[in-house]
Amino acid sequence: MPGILLPIHYHRSNPGAYSVDATFVRTPPGSILSVPASALTTAVSAARYHLNRIFEQDRRPDVRGLAAPEDPGVVPSLQFVAVHPEPKTETRTVHFVQMQSSIPVFGSKVVVELGPNQELVSVNGELGDLSDSTPFTDLSAAQALEKIAQFTGRKADALGTSEAPPLNFYKDDDGTWRLVYLFRRVPAAPSKPDSGTVDSGAAHSGHGLALSPRELQPQFDYLVDAHDGEIVFYYSSDPMMAPPQILASPASPVRGEGLGEDESRSFFLCRQSEKGSFEMFDPIRMIAIYDVQLDDLSRAKQPKYPVSSSTGSFAGNKAAVSAHVNLRHVWDFYNSVLARDGIDGKRMPLIGIINCTYSLSEPAPVWRNAVWYKNCLWFGQAKDESGVLHSFSRHLDVIAHELTHGVTEYTCNLVYREESGALNESLSDIFGIVVKNWHEIGPDSDPRTWDWKIGSGLGANGVPLRDLSDPAITGDPAHMDRYVITQSDNGGVHTNSNIHNKAAYNLLTAQDAQGGLAFRPSEVALFYYLSMIRLSRLAGFSKMLAMLKLVATTYFDGNSAERRDKLALIERSYQQVGIEEGQL
Repeated sequence: MPGILLPIHYHRSNPGAYSVDATFVRTPPGSILSVPASALTTAVSAARYHLNRIFEQDRRPDVRGLAAPEDPGVVPSLQFVAVHPEPKTETRTVHFVQMQSSIPVFGSKVVVELGPNQELVSVNGELGDLSDSTPFTDLSAAQALEKIAQFTGRKADALGTSEAPPLNFYKDDDGTWRLVYLFRRVPAAPSKPDSGTVDSGAAHSGHGLALSPRELQPQFDYLVDAHDGEIVFYYSSDPMMAPPQILASPASPVRGEGLGEDESRSFFLCRQSEKGSFEMFDPIRMIAIYDVQLDDLSRAKQPKYPVSSSTGSFAGNKAAVSAHVNLRHVWDFYNSVLARDGIDGKRMPLIGIINCTYSLSEPAPVWRNAVWYKNCLWFGQAKDESGVLHSFSRHLDVIAHELTHGVTEYTCNLVYREESGALNESLSDIFGIVVKNWHEIGPDSDPRTWDWKIGSGLGANGVPLRDLSDPAITGDPAHMDRYVITQSDNGGVHTNSNIHNKAAYNLLTAQDAQGGLAFRPSEVALFYYLSMIRLSRLAGFSKMLAMLKLVATTYFDGNSAERRDKLALIERSYQQVGIEEGQL
């Protein structure tokens, strides 16, 4: 398992609380007199300047050593990654990854939050103290791949890794630094369990009743020691998002209508004049729906054109209508409530493919699942008691769950294993529930009236996949004292996620002293989203609690009494399931 990196945690409302004395940023509102003009040319230069001052004043020698006193605009150990505007808090975050000898540190991340005038709001991150590490290897990449082949019981030439694996510095749980090759998306699962783990033997409820390519055609990321070839860490590559596909040239949107799985719907279409038809492509949101007509997922390809109609009415294709409308609901929530421009933040296309089968799991025409795979959301179908097929595109919560995996991939990219993998799954469940109730009950409706079930009826024996209000319904834990140690399901990601799910339920239903709701659902969703952006790849439940409090501190920064009460409620929601913030 990875070792713990050095934490950096600071907020302007409480300077000095995390072993950092940075009172120099406590200037009057709007004042930036303590920051030289040369540091304010860009958000990146301002962030580097603030970080350098933070590092200089940190009491830990390993952190102070990261500063560059002779050039405070450099901070040479950090490489810029991205800037994320956060209009809901009128701030923006600047993201860095730590480098050593031009090699990234696995799991490292530093996020600097800036105000409107480039003033420092907060800093959060994890860094490594690896001054003695060297970038020289003893094994070639080909020799390292052979080690993976031995570990998985496969032949190296069957592993299909075309890209050269990058080097990373990786910290073991005993504090040892290793230089490793990072092999991504290797099509081979480990052939033997990790030492020290116990297989509970319990089945898990994932995303549906049937299996998907994630289980039957798995891909893993492997970290291989570049000196002795030891497999030091591995985790599932899925769920993840691939690069966006290119859709047809957009045309002017027109209104269409159709009967979905549950009700009549209206939506935007695209009219193709050369074919004289209306295609199920929303050029505003870049959403397109395709039909593979019960073709097998293992060989199916995206059809050339979206589902079409000569009149703009789709009364005979319920699966397509539900897929189109529910994808729109998820896109609209992220865009309007969280100010995110699509799943990747850059308006990537959303592609849904209906009427899929998967013979490796169960015989056609049934495939009881929906999965994000090869950059598309593939929808199967199930038979009702009368033998009629109904598409999984009817389940808005499942769709929001799957697409949130994409948002996670493009923000914090949580490692899909053990506690970080359980947090990955939990975030998808949380947004699945919020988006479903947002559209089915109403925006910012009272969560005490919500349906808290993910995938109602899709679990074994008719139970839901998960229930955030009562994980015991599906036999899952709701407290850290029941955390399951297992080698199954990537370390129990669908089981242990329920502990964090229960904490989110506590937070969404938390009451103030007068018995009213303490938070609006849109506020809680925003807190989770902004926390997701700040998380490092190896973050667990305690780190999520810390990030929620950091984000809420900024959100309620103007009222110290309200901020204190809100932070106490957030902390209590997590303490009720045994999650403590811990040592940062």
